[in-house]
Amino acid sequence: MNTATPILQAERVSKRFGRPASLLERARRVHPPVIRALDAVSLAFRPGEAFSIVGESGSGKSTLARCLTALHTCDGGRVLYRGRDLALMQPAERRRFHRRVQMVFQNPLAALNPRMTVAEMLGEALRVHRICPADQVEAQMQALLERVRLPGSVLHRRPHEFSGGQLQRIAMARALSVRPEIIVADEVVSALDVSVQAQIVNLLITLQDELGLAIVFIAHDLRLVRHISHRVAVMYRGRLVELGDSEALFASPMHPYTRLLIGSAPTLRPAHVSAETQQVTEVAASGSVAAATGCVFRTRCPEVMPRCATEVPGLRVAAAGRAVACHLVPEPRSL
Repeated sequence: MNTATPILQAERVSKRFGRPASLLERARRVHPPVIRALDAVSLAFRPGEAFSIVGESGSGKSTLARCLTALHTCDGGRVLYRGRDLALMQPAERRRFHRRVQMVFQNPLAALNPRMTVAEMLGEALRVHRICPADQVEAQMQALLERVRLPGSVLHRRPHEFSGGQLQRIAMARALSVRPEIIVADEVVSALDVSVQAQIVNLLITLQDELGLAIVFIAHDLRLVRHISHRVAVMYRGRLVELGDSEALFASPMHPYTRLLIGSAPTLRPAHVSAETQQVTEVAASGSVAAATGCVFRTRCPEVMPRCATEVPGLRVAAAGRAVACHLVPEPRSL
């Protein structure tokens, strides 16, 4: 188990989204709804680690990614880089943070400047951050493209000339250009063909091995997550519900929602789905939205108890390397 000092930490991070009240709402003194995208999420990401965050749409995965990379400010809690609170950083510290913590987005076409060539995008990053002497920029760009398995001939082309898989490789080359410690990959393969997804995931694994990168892989495809991850965090309605080593979590999921996710994943042997997993899937499919109090999963859980309606389960140690936010966990010990 990797016990190195974390590069990046989220400590009870919360984020809410709302909108200004309309004229009619102000007249009626009605407050517009506030969405709790994140609710006291705590995670730590260590050097050289592949850490996956999974959950269905709306679980808060992308919001957490944006808080980790300072694209969103936290409404509660804090994000630490090398033990330093992002909110307290001076401009020079913030620039270093943005260089060392990079994000690759789901839609690379929207993330890349359509008016710039690949050479202009990569060259700008290399020069602004003074990664190498001016006379070595061209060679460095060629080396970056080689790392992401693209030919040097693409340097003078613009984003609209590439396929989705090629664009994602260019986005990865741009992220690598500033020599980061950690890359947050937000649903980077969800819009790609299955064959291209495998190529991008294998490329991420190779880059991690070659460069010693830490990767935060955000996804909903559990097959890919199991293939790439050392540790996995499962989120539901803005809360962390299970955390553990990848193989242990997939072999014996403890939270009912984790069992739902694993049971819902495509399989080549559908007849072998367990009765327990089938029950969770059926209940979840007919469930309502998360409750405002108590456990967020209680309206969909087949094992709900009376205390689930009033008590929010904290993240509790369930076994070595495992933590679960569920009242079913015996003899809970708060983390």
